[in-house]
Amino acid sequence: MPLPICHEPKYKDQLDKFLRDWPISRVRTMPLTDYSRINNDTDESFRGSFCYALEHETPLGIGGGNALKFGVYEFRKPTKMQKALQDTRYAWDAELGKTAEDAYAKLRSQIIEVIEAAQAGEYAKLDSSPLRRALKWKIAFLYQNQDRPGIVGCVVEDALRDYFKEKVPGVDAMPVSQLHALAIEKGPERLCLNRVGWALWDAVKAEETEPTEDEPDEATTPNRGYWNFSYGQDDADGINDFETLLRTREIRADWLTTESLANLSADKDQGKADALELLDTEDQSEETKEAGRRPSFNFYHMGIPKGAILCYAADPTKSVEVIDERRVKFEGEEVSMTDVTQRLRGTSYYIGPMPHWTYKGEKLSNYYNRTYPSRKPTGTALMCWLFAKKMKAGDVVFARQSKTQDYIAGLVVSDYQFDTNRETYQHYRKVQWLTTNRVHVARAADIITKALTDISYGNWLSYVDEIAAKLGIDLEALPPVPAATVMPNNPSMNKPTNVILYGPPGTGKTYRTRGHALKVCLGLPEDTEESVAKDKFAELIREKRVAFATFHQSYDYSDFIIGFKPVAHENGSMGFKVRKGLLMRIAEEAAKHPEQSYLLIIDEINRGNVSKIFGELITLIESDKRAGAGFQVEVTLPCAYEGADGKETCQFSLPSNLHFLGTMNTADRSIALLDTALRRRFEFKHTPPQPEMLSNDLDGINLQTLLTKLNNTLKDKVGQDHQVGHAWFPLAGKKDATAQDVVDAFKNKILPLLEEWFYDDEKGKQELLGQFTEGNVVTAKSLAAYSTK
Repeated sequence: MPLPICHEPKYKDQLDKFLRDWPISRVRTMPLTDYSRINNDTDESFRGSFCYALEHETPLGIGGGNALKFGVYEFRKPTKMQKALQDTRYAWDAELGKTAEDAYAKLRSQIIEVIEAAQAGEYAKLDSSPLRRALKWKIAFLYQNQDRPGIVGCVVEDALRDYFKEKVPGVDAMPVSQLHALAIEKGPERLCLNRVGWALWDAVKAEETEPTEDEPDEATTPNRGYWNFSYGQDDADGINDFETLLRTREIRADWLTTESLANLSADKDQGKADALELLDTEDQSEETKEAGRRPSFNFYHMGIPKGAILCYAADPTKSVEVIDERRVKFEGEEVSMTDVTQRLRGTSYYIGPMPHWTYKGEKLSNYYNRTYPSRKPTGTALMCWLFAKKMKAGDVVFARQSKTQDYIAGLVVSDYQFDTNRETYQHYRKVQWLTTNRVHVARAADIITKALTDISYGNWLSYVDEIAAKLGIDLEALPPVPAATVMPNNPSMNKPTNVILYGPPGTGKTYRTRGHALKVCLGLPEDTEESVAKDKFAELIREKRVAFATFHQSYDYSDFIIGFKPVAHENGSMGFKVRKGLLMRIAEEAAKHPEQSYLLIIDEINRGNVSKIFGELITLIESDKRAGAGFQVEVTLPCAYEGADGKETCQFSLPSNLHFLGTMNTADRSIALLDTALRRRFEFKHTPPQPEMLSNDLDGINLQTLLTKLNNTLKDKVGQDHQVGHAWFPLAGKKDATAQDVVDAFKNKILPLLEEWFYDDEKGKQELLGQFTEGNVVTAKSLAAYSTK
């Protein structure tokens, strides 16, 4: 009798639901919006789509990597990706077609061919399918003929081949479909094909032991350490690529820990053990994410029953009660474990709950590891210890682009740093780069390919000499080892940001600029306590790290960039003199202090003539065109000015530590009518009305219902962009608010808007006014009636 695809209830239920929701009959006519979809107004990502179900709601994970693995995907914001094309909504593999619809039509036909072959049990046909490998074998696994199954739960072809390399002759030449058949026949014995794949993968990874390296001999180890550091290759988001490496003057890592590594033991073995404890979460390693070996957090599978009481390890007086397989009750509220952990630790970034909670005195991570045993990430733990404890100021780093032997070199100039305000790459050290042009060193291919390798001893030293010689560095002539410096947090140096907050009037866009400034310039949360936020923002203004402009029809290039302005001479005559505009002034300040972030806020950005105001500098806004970036662009200004060196010049470039934030009312002009060049270079963040921030009973007026009803009517009659924001009403919790405040808001702000929006529709205006007025007069009574009927 053949093995079932899945035997465990959870995964069997997932598989059955997927096949019910996505039969081949539906896939044949499935539109692109069902294949991949994004909801920009929520955090639900592409839930409900075929791709979401494949990645998150079915057995055998294919998490990790980028979204191009699906062939076509809808994005929240455009990103540069090799071998991809994109329009304003979708990105897709360039080999599939010239448009998203053409690409998807070809992709869907490939998916149908894979499903048909899998359902017919004709697995050999899959080998010639052009569908991307992980996508192909995941789909084949799900749709395979359950009476004649032939695909095990592993989408990594190399893992299948490696498992049988020493066991079966000729395995290197076998097609992948035969490898799956071999895994069913001679692979690990398990109760289902899903678990066969897991066991096979675990066996392969267990054989990948750390490369044998001689322990360093203190007698031959130099005073200065030498390191091989690998960084990202053409990172699509500019987070850890070459330009970012140079601009931030950092080497950094994204190890999945929720704690600083500063407290690791100085002893190597104990320090590795300490690091393992920090790494021991359900998102334990990149291998785990990519292979999907271990399921996500689930109380019931770990043997923790409903009603169990869990205690917070750092403060056992804090506890939660298990509600179902993933949620708990905390302070009367049903929430996820991650939510509670974030709340207790006062952070907003993701935190794996298991190392932080106990059940009957034992950490949840121990229950998880017993339920889903897996190889410990010892290699990563060693790198954590080396980076935090062994590396020191004055060491030489040879930075190597991954998958190449292209190097630059630098001196470490800081202690280990950990910044929780960064969304990624929170572990870092500052570096003074000695070279900035990459040089190829062919022999360096022999150096162990890891994020970080200590090459300060033994045979590695010959590689050090060769790389240094190729880069033109005299190691003996380097400056003496400097004292380590603790660098200030600079959370916004990942890349320059260009953001526009857009939405109807009164949604708090201008108010939100302050929180954005605190986040970009200081790394503080956007919802920092009011009094602190006010003082910090004022300090940024005093330090000239934040500048503010309001665009209007008379604002022009000479106000913003540079131009001739009239001046009065001492003899009473008039003349003209070159004056730097607001952008140039803050750009020069930012260039003087590259370790700090600067922000230029542009209110009402859509009311100005953007082409006229920005001129040729619109090109410089892009991150890869900034000073020090890979495609640095300098523009020639129409008039000369005095540069930082005191000499006259016409050349100008924007520094990478200058950020832009704009606001725009969609009631004045929709996004579609904005300058095309501006739209391409800014990320747009919607700020919709939020009725939930208002009171549901203010002197008898339900403000939440009032605003919702009013906006629903406005959307129907004058369009989505013409709504009223919540900020014009008293927010919930404002103790001295009265119904008269609401009446005043209508009289002074809302009615004048309605006059404008219904300028050509007197009948429509009167119909609307009749709903919340008495004889065309706004009263507290009329608003109360409108909000409750």
